[in-house]
Amino acid sequence: MREEKVSFFSGPGHQLRGVWYTPPGDVRHPAVLLCLGYRPVLGMFAPRYAAELVSRGYAVLTFEYRGFGDSDGPHWRFVPAEHLEDIRNAVTYLTTRPDVDPERIAIWGDGSYGGAHAIVATALDQRVRCAVAASPFADGEALLRSTRTTWEWAEFLQQVADDRRKRVTTGESMRVPPEQIMHFEPTAAARAAAYAQGHPALAELMYPLAETADELMRYKPYEYVGRISPRAVLILGADRDLTIPVEQFHQLYEHACSPKKLVLLKNAGHNDVHNRLLPEAIGYGVEWFDRYLTVPRAGDLQIEA
Repeated sequence: MREEKVSFFSGPGHQLRGVWYTPPGDVRHPAVLLCLGYRPVLGMFAPRYAAELVSRGYAVLTFEYRGFGDSDGPHWRFVPAEHLEDIRNAVTYLTTRPDVDPERIAIWGDGSYGGAHAIVATALDQRVRCAVAASPFADGEALLRSTRTTWEWAEFLQQVADDRRKRVTTGESMRVPPEQIMHFEPTAAARAAAYAQGHPALAELMYPLAETADELMRYKPYEYVGRISPRAVLILGADRDLTIPVEQFHQLYEHACSPKKLVLLKNAGHNDVHNRLLPEAIGYGVEWFDRYLTVPRAGDLQIEA
């Protein structure tokens, strides 16, 4: 697997940085854009995804959104519209590369927020031929509500309202760890905490409370998923996911139009989709790409001199 550090621009002149992984061979590769999730740090899962996909003949681009990691921009603003603009510009960047077949660009969304982005970004960009959404949520407000008791939800809404007023009157916002806004099942939270001990870029993440919560509550991918058709969408989930309610996977599938497929990995939790069961998940995803990226893989185009 060949690795190349790359960069491109998005938004008001922000330089975004990422890594381009390619299989051997001087051909125009089918390309998969890997969209990171709620903790968008390149080293956490991206290299494993890339290794699996490249071994099956797909080139992979992954990058950090504006304000995260080595990318330019205000630190740790978690705004879906801005991230979707970054994704759209990443697709444009792929079309500029001579080693990419622009007719075979797909998106893979990594876990919860990344999976949601895969759905919305594909719905909004016809250049993306098909999508795999791993553990996506359908409705951000319902997601945040589902992990809290009635009184916890009321307290959370009050905290958000108080911080919203503070932001308007002082220009400042309370910054909190990501898991204080979006709750994760214990195994997923423990793994992220263990990983963070050796990775300051993850350990230091602090999100503005009201802005992040407001943006997540407004984010409803189920309203977009039907617009992907006639392109194809695969929804990958875990049958025992305690972070994203399984009914949200079904909600997305019900709102999607053909071609569509829902796969629930058996005896799996939220983290298993991109950890213990990643090879199985990749297998389903590659089967989807092989079927729905439009040009047969045997017809790879030679790069013009």
